Amino acid sequence: MNHFPTLLASELRQIDCPGNQGARLASEDDFGVLDLVNAEVVADAGGESVFMRQREDFFSLIIDAGGAISLISEDDVPVGYSVAVPAGGGVPAFREAVESVGVVFGTAIRPGFRGRGWQRRMIKARRNALLEHGCERLQAVCAPENHRSLSNLVSMGFQVVAHLGEVHGSPRFLTEFRPAGSSRLDQSSEVDAAVTLPPGGLLAEHESRLLSGKRGVRFVSGPEPALVYSQAELQLGVE
Repeated sequence: MNHFPTLLASELRQIDCPGNQGARLASEDDFGVLDLVNAEVVADAGGESVFMRQREDFFSLIIDAGGAISLISEDDVPVGYSVAVPAGGGVPAFREAVESVGVVFGTAIRPGFRGRGWQRRMIKARRNALLEHGCERLQAVCAPENHRSLSNLVSMGFQVVAHLGEVHGSPRFLTEFRPAGSSRLDQSSEVDAAVTLPPGGLLAEHESRLLSGKRGVRFVSGPEPALVYSQAELQLGVE
């Protein structure tokens, strides 16, 4: 029996948010609404450079594979959603379809309802549910120019581990979360200077570090957002 949706539902009930906001598991009856939310988010981004187009058949595939979709509402109006699935359930992970990998898709929030902290809440809820389900590591992809999402993932313990090349015509980073067995940063660890992210920086600078086995372990905010790389896998403090 698949317990992941039940575990996620429990995490959603524990989310601390204003009384007029909340999240619950989406059902098949919600697929049409999810499709419309996704279309609005993709259109606002000017195409699939940041967020891929997801239609009703995609949401059906996720449920059939044992995954779960969280529907986010404000004043009883659907404003966003997020998707997660244990890879072994039938949806391939970004590297390998094995039971030990949990896949975290992006959180889609309609324009006008952003900045409420829902992406971080959804990362945390799905991370906790997937780990409790038995996944030993989690993966998510993110466009290098999607600085807000990349910052949220890294702040929640994910590390940039690879450049996947182009997906829907736009480059994507692979990020990964490992809950245990990681070394901590110490004075002997080799840490690079911050490497500026696109569009201000060159993607090739990041790719060369990733190909050498380094990981993006820290996000640096500012006029030119950047990633700090380390040869060691770091287990930083996360929520």
